[in-house]
Order: sequence, then C-alpha cells, then structure tokens
Amino acid sequence: MAESKRTVSLEQEVCYWPKEGIPFREEKDYSVRRFNYISEDNKKLYLLRYLPKTRRIEEPIVGLHGIAQKAESLDHIASYAASHGIEFFSAEVRGRDGIEKDDWNLVHYWHYDVPKGISAAKRISRSDKIFTLGFSLGNFLMCRYYLGHITERNELKGIILLSFPYDLTKTHAFFRSLGRFMYYTLEAYAKRSDGLIVLTSVYAAVYTYAAKPVKLADIILKKLGINLPMLYNPENISASDIRSEFTRNIVDIPLVEFRPLVLAMDEKFQKMKLHFDKIPAENKSFVELPGAGHLDMVYDIRTARRINRFVLMNGTKTDRNSGK
Repeated sequence: MAESKRTVSLEQEVCYWPKEGIPFREEKDYSVRRFNYISEDNKKLYLLRYLPKTRRIEEPIVGLHGIAQKAESLDHIASYAASHGIEFFSAEVRGRDGIEKDDWNLVHYWHYDVPKGISAAKRISRSDKIFTLGFSLGNFLMCRYYLGHITERNELKGIILLSFPYDLTKTHAFFRSLGRFMYYTLEAYAKRSDGLIVLTSVYAAVYTYAAKPVKLADIILKKLGINLPMLYNPENISASDIRSEFTRNIVDIPLVEFRPLVLAMDEKFQKMKLHFDKIPAENKSFVELPGAGHLDMVYDIRTARRINRFVLMNGTKTDRNSGK
C-alpha cells in the first residue's frame, strides 16, 4: 500500500508518463526506457533510462549531450555503463524530437530543463545522490546550473566533463575557416533576428558527404608530415557511427544555441576561456586520450572505460541482484 502511494506521488511530482516508461530497447544486460515529462514552464521533455539488470552502484549517472544533439547521442557511453551495472540517464532539452519550436535560449536550458531532468532522474531512480556527465555544450549547461544552485551540489557524488573546455582553434583548417565565416555572418544577422533557426541537420547531412574527401586530404597531408586534426578523428569512429549520428541524432537549433560554437572560433573568446585549473574543486583530475577528437570521444571505448572506473571507485556499492 505504501508503495502504491509513493508511485502516485512520484507521478504527480515529476509529471512524467507513463509511470513505468516506454520500452525503447531490450538488451541482454540492461533495458532502455523513455520517460516523457513536463518542464517547469510547461514544455515537453524526455529522458532515456538505461537500467542494468544487475546493479553494482547505488547512484546513477545523469548525462547531457552536446550542441544540436539528442539524448540518443550518449548511447555508446550509456550502454557500456548499463552493461557493467551502472544506471544511466540521458536527459533532453527543449526543441529536440520535433517538438517545442518556440523561441528560447540557453538560459531556459539551465534554468528549466537541466534541473527538471536531474529531478526526474533522481525520482525515477529513487536516489538522493547522482553522478553528472556533460559532453561539449552539456558541460557548460551542467556547470552553469550548479554555479547558480550551490545547495544542489550536495547531491553530487562526482561530475564528469567530456571535451571541456574545447579549443576549436585546433580543429581542421577548412572547418575553422568556415566557422569564422559563419561567426561574422551569424553575428551580424543575429542583431536583426534573434529567432533564427540554424538548419544544423542539413549541414550534418552534407558533412557526411564532405567528410570522405576531407579524410582523404588528411591522409595525403600526413604522408607529407602535415597533421591537421578534424572535428573528429575518423580513425576512432566507424563510418556507420558518424553517419548515424549526423543523420539521426542531429536537430535544427535556434541561433542562440549555435552562437557559442561559432563564437568559440573567435580569438578574443579563446583568451577568455575557462581553463581546467580554474575549476573550483578540491579533487579533480585531467585525463587526455591520445588521438581522440571532439565528437569521436563519445564513441571511444577508452572514454566509457574511464567513466566506469571513476564511478565504480567513487560510487556506493550495492549487493542487490537486480535493477530498480
């Protein structure tokens, strides 16, 4: 009876439906379910729950993807964690999944979407403590949220920042030049139209075709002793993975979300970047993965292993034989 009362209270408080989630995928060692819920300002959001069938750690990981991506973009990391007994939530922000095309900006993400996603994950998992994980723009949003909500830091067992901060001046020369052109063009246009939508999905689809000749050019240049790293290292990610990411998990976004990316290509912004040694924390470590690029880091098995090792070392062990 107490359990049923808790379930009703949980559903009313989080406002997700259905309460047991929508089956998304079933694997040997874990299951994936989608939970829909409503943000504080009445926007439709969702998260994916990767629940291990044998759970080793009490606290779940709550992850947030990068710019123009969807919750499914963290699938490789989440699947690896769940298959090794670590519960994982991949949270979403507004504007994904073809819904909520209203006018918004980054403030809405960290003010409404991030806290609601974390709250939903904690309640679904029935855990007071969590690990948070951010990739690229997801790092900025997670950090910005906890900077503005100091008391909420008590819920953190640890925080994992992937590709943060990321120096876009080291990306491929071709894309850096293109980025500078886009920066000045979009910066000028933004003064006239704050509601501009960037057709990121179209650019990504085109990129899948441009990547092959660019990769060939890189191979030729490497033979000549010239190394120009790309946005991602094609040696670390399969063609099918990058094609799937760019064609299935990339969405169109408002200019206010895209501007931080092109802004990062400006030299003035690079001088003001937040460096790792300035992050306020007593215990922290910086890990480099030789040869890893920005995007392929999410698909790199070394990344998943490092994350698991960190959570297994710092999480609370459980002797339960099944997930919750």
